[in-house]
Amino acid sequence: MHEGIFETVLIVDGVVRELPPHMARLRRSFWECYRVPLDLDADAEVRRTAAPYAGYHRARIVATPEDPTRLRVEVQPCDPPVPLEQQPGLMLQVRRAHALAPHKFVDRDALNHAEIGLGSDEAVVFADYDGLVLEGSRSNIFVVRDGQICTPPLDGRILPGVSRQLILNYADDIGVPVAIAPISLDELAASEGAFLTNSIRGVQWVRRTSGAEWVEPHPLTRLIASHDAG
Repeated sequence: MHEGIFETVLIVDGVVRELPPHMARLRRSFWECYRVPLDLDADAEVRRTAAPYAGYHRARIVATPEDPTRLRVEVQPCDPPVPLEQQPGLMLQVRRAHALAPHKFVDRDALNHAEIGLGSDEAVVFADYDGLVLEGSRSNIFVVRDGQICTPPLDGRILPGVSRQLILNYADDIGVPVAIAPISLDELAASEGAFLTNSIRGVQWVRRTSGAEWVEPHPLTRLIASHDAG
């Protein structure tokens, strides 16, 4: 099935950021897809691999059903997350899909195809054929409305993002109201702001989508991003 499951994690000076939730998701997805447990001390293996790398790197951790006793860890240099104030803002390109998947499959052909022709300041966001926003091709999405942040529910059609959950936890800690509810494309356009979350890029604010444009990040986006940067 889709040649295996993978996770992508950020390494900063040899330390893997948020490794436990990423590995928990990898194990859960592997079991749900193949009904085989990952039979190894995966966390320790990833930490050993990451330890020698100074600066910013990304690690792609791959598990395949052919050999559940081994992981493949591929490390590459990457840029650090860009601070919110230095971002130009993203322009969203909407693509339609019946559903995506709650797992990170190695086979990303459909997602990669959706990104063909994108500029550096553009990002894909998927919506279903009823006009409900799902997620980005490499991210989860939040909107700001009525003094709260809102994100689509985990209904089996989107990835349960690690950064998504961290932001929900942080918002709860500091008393920012959260709504987990369907978001239509019209509601996205009518919102006070929007941002994407990704374990490598952090929080990225949205400048434009069909029917709406924002000139700067919303104050709640700034607040969330300040925690993410820390």
